Amino acid sequence: MTEFSIRAVANGPQCELVLSGEVDLKVTETLIRVAHSHLADAGVQCLSVDLGAVTFMDSTGLGALVAIRNAVNEQGKEMVLGNVPDRIRQLLGITGLAGVFAINSDGASGSTLSVQQSAAGGSEADAPTDPQLRIVPS
Repeated sequence: MTEFSIRAVANGPQCELVLSGEVDLKVTETLIRVAHSHLADAGVQCLSVDLGAVTFMDSTGLGALVAIRNAVNEQGKEMVLGNVPDRIRQLLGITGLAGVFAINSDGASGSTLSVQQSAAGGSEADAPTDPQLRIVPS
């Protein structure tokens, strides 16, 4: 088991959160809290999340990234995932979230989509893995 750590590096309008270790239920609340604290800074316009040293991520880790992405969108800011390991890219693909996030580990960006919680009754076509999750154009 690799212990989780998070380091924030603020640089003008960008704040980079460098994660390492296991991103699971035990740490998601901390991750969301740290991200929100940096998003509260009016000078921060882009939140970059470096996943290069993440050794494990479960569904709650993905949920935390979605929650952070929603907060970013609500504030009219940007979010980029960087150094995404292959195993996490696969996880994003399997869950239908690959196109939701801008990914910048090889210079390519994701599409401009956002994730929003929908009211009960969302269709399975809207979200193949969670009927409460809807992917909509931003």
